[in-house]
Amino acid sequence: MKIKTILLFLALCVTMGVSAQMRYHDVELNDAKGKVKSISTNSVVWGEPKLITIEFTVDGKQKGVTDAEYDSNGYRIKSTDKMNDITTTTKYIWENGRLIEVVTATSINDITMSFKLKYNNKGEQIELAMDTFKYQYSDYKYDATGNWISRKRSFLGQQDTETRTIVYY
Repeated sequence: MKIKTILLFLALCVTMGVSAQMRYHDVELNDAKGKVKSISTNSVVWGEPKLITIEFTVDGKQKGVTDAEYDSNGYRIKSTDKMNDITTTTKYIWENGRLIEVVTATSINDITMSFKLKYNNKGEQIELAMDTFKYQYSDYKYDATGNWISRKRSFLGQQDTETRTIVYY
């Protein structure tokens, strides 16, 4: 009986140790790496400039995301957002630790959109495409950790520069 109790206790300790060491990859989902505390991006939303800040826990999980599913390696594979009567479900497709596709479905008129990401041989995202609409990225500038802090973005013949500030733990 004592042996069974000890083995059960050891199994629980191992299980708790493994779950406590889970490393999430929401930082990589946001095209960064390392011990990132937050990413603030200067972006344009509906034609208006806006500063968007995303924060992360020490273990790499994005704060404020309440309904997300992760695979056994800590990669987010699905999230669901509900606002008023509209439900949006997003699925994330990874290949070799790199996000390659994002599929978003809304409950309104069953609209589904698929965004495919392409990278160059340096690992830089060079394209985000939905059907014939494509954002193209180039001219990356990096911080000391190797995360991009500036890049040119082209869409429908228009070009701008996207910048972001990254704070580390």
